[in-house]
Amino acid sequence: MSNKYSRRSMPSVSRDDASSSWIDDFIGNLEKESAKSQSQAQRSIYDDISAILGNTKPKFSNVEEAVKDLKQRTGLEEMLKIKASMENFKEPEIFKQIPEMKTFIDNYVAGRAGTSVFSVTQELMKLDSVRDKLPAGTDISPDVEAYINHKIGEALSHTPDHNQVNLDLGKVDHSVTDISDDPLSICEPFTS
Repeated sequence: MSNKYSRRSMPSVSRDDASSSWIDDFIGNLEKESAKSQSQAQRSIYDDISAILGNTKPKFSNVEEAVKDLKQRTGLEEMLKIKASMENFKEPEIFKQIPEMKTFIDNYVAGRAGTSVFSVTQELMKLDSVRDKLPAGTDISPDVEAYINHKIGEALSHTPDHNQVNLDLGKVDHSVTDISDDPLSICEPFTS
């Protein structure tokens, strides 16, 4: 039996000056990479994340600055300002001249949670006692509309179902119903 690969010769590796230089380069690169990996192992996690994201230096010097930036970017700071301003909300001056306006707004919004500012102002303008006391040619002022909006927000926050998820939303009703009013009940099988 003859081996078809027997005529092939094994490549010879010579150790001349050219081959020894690449070995020296390879060993030098290994030493550099090993020193680099040791220095990387000593870095903090924050530095690793920054290196991955391409940031060469930390964006913030402390946690408070990072939290402040995050509050600004997400809009939390603005929302907190609005909430603080709503807590210090002052009633419009026109309520001193037309107390019926405030009473109507409070009662209308309390009885119709989820109403809109537009619908309240439209109903308010239908009242002769309010419309006659307003200066000629004027509509509801923006501060009254802000008051209405504030009251609507308060009414929504006091409803028990506000910000709660209805877990039955979208489910099919499989409850048994009375089929006596069903015109197609004659098509169903007889059960005794």
